[in-house]
Amino acid sequence: FFKYFSVEDVIKNQMISVSTISKSSAEVILRIPIRSKKQRKYVEYTRSYYDSGEDPDVLNNKGTVCEMKISGFVMPNVRFMRPQEAIYKVGLVMLSSNCYKLSFYNDDQIIQGITPSVRQSESELAKNAVYTLSHSNFDFVRISANALVHSIIIPKFKSQTINNQFKFAVDLGTSNTHIEVSNNGRESEAYGYLKSPVSKFFVQTFDDHGGPKNLQIENNIMEKDLLPALVGNGSDFHFPTRTILSCAKSTDWNSNLNCFEMHNIPLTYGKRVELSYNDYHYDIKWGTEEKDKAILRCYIDDMMFMLRSKVVVEGGDLAKTKLTWFFPISMPGGRKQKLSKIWNEKFAEYFPGATNGIEPMSESYAPVLHYRNENTTVSNLVNIDIGGGTTDVAYFVDKELSFVTSFKFAANDIFQDAYAKDTVHNAIVDAYKDKIKAVLESNSKDTAVRDVLSIFDSDNNRHPANMASFLFSLRDNQNLKNVNQNKIDFNELLQDDEQFKIVFVLFYTAIIYHIAQIVKLQQLPLPRHISLSGNGSKVIKIISTDTSILSSYTKKIFEMVIGQNFGTNPLGIIGLDKEGCKESTCKGGILGSEPDGNLEKQVILKSSGDELMSNVVFGSIDEAYKKTVEQSTQKFFEFFFSLCSKFSMKDNFGITNNSIDTVRQYCNQDLGTFINRGLDIQRKDYEDSDPLRETLFFYPLKGFLSNLINNLND
Repeated sequence: FFKYFSVEDVIKNQMISVSTISKSSAEVILRIPIRSKKQRKYVEYTRSYYDSGEDPDVLNNKGTVCEMKISGFVMPNVRFMRPQEAIYKVGLVMLSSNCYKLSFYNDDQIIQGITPSVRQSESELAKNAVYTLSHSNFDFVRISANALVHSIIIPKFKSQTINNQFKFAVDLGTSNTHIEVSNNGRESEAYGYLKSPVSKFFVQTFDDHGGPKNLQIENNIMEKDLLPALVGNGSDFHFPTRTILSCAKSTDWNSNLNCFEMHNIPLTYGKRVELSYNDYHYDIKWGTEEKDKAILRCYIDDMMFMLRSKVVVEGGDLAKTKLTWFFPISMPGGRKQKLSKIWNEKFAEYFPGATNGIEPMSESYAPVLHYRNENTTVSNLVNIDIGGGTTDVAYFVDKELSFVTSFKFAANDIFQDAYAKDTVHNAIVDAYKDKIKAVLESNSKDTAVRDVLSIFDSDNNRHPANMASFLFSLRDNQNLKNVNQNKIDFNELLQDDEQFKIVFVLFYTAIIYHIAQIVKLQQLPLPRHISLSGNGSKVIKIISTDTSILSSYTKKIFEMVIGQNFGTNPLGIIGLDKEGCKESTCKGGILGSEPDGNLEKQVILKSSGDELMSNVVFGSIDEAYKKTVEQSTQKFFEFFFSLCSKFSMKDNFGITNNSIDTVRQYCNQDLGTFINRGLDIQRKDYEDSDPLRETLFFYPLKGFLSNLINNLND
């Protein structure tokens, strides 16, 4: 048939029509156009199809109705102008007891060599067969139930248009990932699709009563193993999202893995019940094993296809697409090169012709572009970008970059033991997870709440940093909109906690203390503004939501370190009152590029605090150097206790003297051990001849915080 007629002929000329004969029978009319001098324009062929349970009888023109209970998707639902640029993902979701297969055709020619990937084992109730088609459009799909039963699916593709130019900024963080997108230079917004879905789900069929057939099992798989139907503001699924890769437990990491087949980015993670046949990988940015590198590559692969599909669906030009990605300047050079290689390869694969369309930007620099754009009067600005794994700092004096620095001391160091990452306990998390769970259990009559409750016991949430991220996310979970938010808002609960608040104060104090030492050594003026960015900066809100109090405390640290008073000059805190701390990095990346030479302004302060690090290689760290680090930590604690005598922790932050006494009791314990543990972990990224990329000042503090949290709990 398709040797003589195109798909467009079928649709445009309404060559096929179906009418219902009875409850389970139908009549199909095929109209073949003819040339005739008479008024007749076509010849009709009619066949009736009955749900008789018998095989079709072609000789007697009797067909059989065979119900195929399926769902599926096409991503993207666009016919490419240049077929060589086409990449499609087509999914067929069905009960595992069925063995339906798809064949793809261009005109009347079958496209050879396309085989599906299936995550699920035969023991699962349903399965999803995902087909990848590359460098070719397709006109229709033949679905086969067996040797006798076939049907045809004709996708209603949109015609591709190339009118728009997109720019993306992707912040792939340790704990969370965010994507901003700008179309034709307009103000950026978080990646999403509410009006133009990047994938098209099959049209749902209806039962005998006119209602939609129940395809909950099938749609559940597509939502979790592909993408939700809607993503964006107003949806339960949006960016930022957790940096998690979902994959089949049977995944062979040594094989060639295509995006959205055996793995995907699960935007439903932490919001919907997990699927038993999947594994979930986190902390993917810092892995060192070959498997870890494969997981990171798959994550970026899935993300790039999501970006590409949005460009194609929304009329963008692949060749004019721009992308900025971010890195902490403390990342060792070898690791950064490998990460850059993956980004560049995947960008070239999915955005052909976009020469020089991808560029990296430091996490120190990007947020400043955003805050300066929002606050044109800011001057002498310090931006502190706190992530899950690293903190990046940039200081601008009169809009000129003075220095950048970066270190692995970030939010996850509060909620997990930095030197015993396999531990399943953290006293802060343990103190609240059961309380919050009890609140949800009291509301468990609600089915949506029960779904969230099941996530509490997930194997992935046994890791305390993951559980902390999950607890922080509950406030924004649409399934919990009918639950008392004051009882489940982890951030708000910690704000009222007198026992553990000292931990967050010490965390913030150490970062400001370190920055102030650099400012003093560089003989720079006191800052006029401090901006906070990164998802981890939400922990600063736990100290105080009153920016005037936090400003006074921050000023006191600078004054005591530098020996110079602010006088009547204020110190503005920017970003603490915003929900979108994570977004500021990507918004800055959309606005511009990083000037050449910025990374040359990186400074690394020796732990002694009295000189910058120069030509210090990893192998040169001896016992004398470690002793200096230990002494600098002791000096910091002396500073902190002096600070407590000049700034009332109880009146301003609600911190008791007992908490401060606990710090005093344990602050000098095991500092040398913590330094050695930190160096042992870094050894995986460093050769002895490699220059150090960060200060060692925070190494003992990371271990101390874990020790302090446990002892505060006791």
